[in-house]
Amino acid sequence: AEHGDDGQVGRGNRVSGLITPCREMSLEAAAGKNINHPGKLYQILAHLIAQEIGKIRGVKECSVEILSQIGRPLDQPQVASVKVIAQNFDQIKDRIYKIVNEKFDKLQKIQSEIIKGRYSIC
Repeated sequence: AEHGDDGQVGRGNRVSGLITPCREMSLEAAAGKNINHPGKLYQILAHLIAQEIGKIRGVKECSVEILSQIGRPLDQPQVASVKVIAQNFDQIKDRIYKIVNEKFDKLQKIQSEIIKGRYSIC
């Protein structure tokens, strides 16, 4: 698995708008990548998933990591890891699974929204 860019595109800019060296983050720049680039798409998707999970009552912290595998469809990542710190995890875990699955089901719509500029990428 790769974990970053070989080129010189926007390395200081993150999809979240934050540079967080002590937290999970991709070193891959989303800016300048085509719409089918896993690094671009998965960063935005992970951010959207974490934002939605973070809105659930009782969730204190959420991080999402998505790992692609060469040759696999983008809506079928090798790994989709969601880490949640919540007071009531057992009560909300089904909702979390639903959010993740819904976002992957809407992947093509999210790609269209990226093209339209709906999501900031840096």
